[in-house]
Amino acid sequence: MSSTVQVEKGRWRYLDAYLINAGSGVSGIASSVPVVTFKKYGDLVFSSKVVDIAGSVPTTTLALAATAGDTTITVADSSIFPPENGYINLDTGGANEELNVLFTENNTTTNTLTLRVALANNHIIGEESRLQLWREITGGPAGYYSILFKPTELDTLDIFVYGVTGAGFDDFSRTIDVVPREYVDSETAPSLSTCLIKGHILNLNGTPMQNASVGARLLALPETLSGVGVQDQVVSATTDSNGFFQITLVQDATVDIFIPAIGYRRTIVVPSTTLADLFEISSP
Repeated sequence: MSSTVQVEKGRWRYLDAYLINAGSGVSGIASSVPVVTFKKYGDLVFSSKVVDIAGSVPTTTLALAATAGDTTITVADSSIFPPENGYINLDTGGANEELNVLFTENNTTTNTLTLRVALANNHIIGEESRLQLWREITGGPAGYYSILFKPTELDTLDIFVYGVTGAGFDDFSRTIDVVPREYVDSETAPSLSTCLIKGHILNLNGTPMQNASVGARLLALPETLSGVGVQDQVVSATTDSNGFFQITLVQDATVDIFIPAIGYRRTIVVPSTTLADLFEISSP
């Protein structure tokens, strides 16, 4: 069966389920009732998904106290929540219980959640914040529910099947397409091979020259290596008490190297080795 719904690979996503009994939508199904399963493309069996708010849903604690009227809360770890538009329960079963709290933004750098509606209660450090993975969609026909799937559950391209079973309603299943992401939030920085260029500088009397500056920078812009842009900057070092210096440069870059103390200036292509002697590279 072909599907029309497409979701991007590796993103949080709400997927709907319409649950009926005898042809009519069933309302009021708590998160403890449904059994949710899913199958990625290529899997031979279905996997179970816990949606019970009292079960193993993403849970963290408040890192800072909050006051009624606040529109932000700070938690211990917000990276386990979606980047936006997630529902949480605060202090479930406790004196400060507050349910169905919608956050619209998630700053994972500061672990701060921006709330759509201000808090109704005061909250103390250490209170639980539990993410809702199962929600009834209200304000319309009965029987519509939303299941929040995690990026790790939607990490395989091609068809994705999910289903809901349980007491009081007919079995439900649906097939969707997982497609490549149109853009990415970030990628791991690529690695370029480098070469350690070394050398010694001595005075005319043969003693080591200390604190002599050695610098290198790109000869021309733009510079790209292995599909990566390289920033122009001065990479520098000074000689130690032995007159020794070393600088690390990206292999195959064309650079201008200069040592003002000895009137030295040369253009070189950084060797495709991990270690090289400057004066051997640039000797006539």
